[in-house]
Amino acid sequence: MQLCLEFFLNKDIEVQYESCVNNKAENFCTFMMAFQLKSSTSRFWHTHRKFIGSTRELFVGSYKYDNDPNYPVPFEDEISDIQLCIENEMDKLDPFEKMIIKERIEWGTTYVDISKKYNIPYQSLQGGLKRTLNKIKERCQYLK
Repeated sequence: MQLCLEFFLNKDIEVQYESCVNNKAENFCTFMMAFQLKSSTSRFWHTHRKFIGSTRELFVGSYKYDNDPNYPVPFEDEISDIQLCIENEMDKLDPFEKMIIKERIEWGTTYVDISKKYNIPYQSLQGGLKRTLNKIKERCQYLK
């Protein structure tokens, strides 16, 4: 708006007077504002929009949102039915299957490390985990 009024006031006084008498000043200002916003060659674009569009906000990634009471985790207290089913099925597993699930899925340990730790062949760990996950998936299938 400021630039449009500046352009209007830079015109000759007779043109300004004629525009005001014929109610054309408002049309001129709105036309100029639209042109200034849309055109990449306008003064508004070169002084304001070009800088804003070519720079980014500095973001420091160290802000901890999880400790902020303004950003609560939605439904953090609720346990879904499928999660409850999985927990119940995991309680029913035998110790070998529980160990595989805990080591590989929960803790992210590699098969090689589990194999060395428990002296179990690598292939039986892969097959055992696959069978265990399929067993839990079949038993909790009805909740999808």
